[in-house]
Amino acid sequence: MQKNMEPDRIKELLEKYWQAETDEAEEAELKKYFAGKPSLQDHPAGLLFNYFKEQQQMTMTSSFDEKFESAVVRKTHPIKWLHSLLKVAAILLIIFSIVYILLPDKKLTPMALKENDTYDDPGKAYLETKKALLLISYHLNTGKGYLMEISKINRAEQLINSKADKR
Repeated sequence: MQKNMEPDRIKELLEKYWQAETDEAEEAELKKYFAGKPSLQDHPAGLLFNYFKEQQQMTMTSSFDEKFESAVVRKTHPIKWLHSLLKVAAILLIIFSIVYILLPDKKLTPMALKENDTYDDPGKAYLETKKALLLISYHLNTGKGYLMEISKINRAEQLINSKADKR
């Protein structure tokens, strides 16, 4: 009777295992079952538990540490070189920033301080001022035409609304 119960128990444990609901004791029972049955090595679970067993038996060679350390050391040298390069770049950036801030920029002088834009003759100054103001006035008045069109639309809308209210 025990022999018939064993496959049912294993089937139940496998279902729990695939749902990730088994505990360590149940997983150990599955490992023991598949390790003791060489005929089940082709079963998917048998292959999996066989793989786990092989991985546990693997050991590292003595040269592993040497290979690992040489790989780590090899990769750290470019980082030191890059670190030095970044230091130099940061210093250059600071120097250029200080020079830019401390040296006066001739393009930023205010227009009012330039003497070549002033007139000695008050008549010429008056004519230039009048010319500039007329130009500004002209450009401001070009928008008036559009305002007239908008006011016509507003009047038509008010007329339509007043007729609609009377009905």
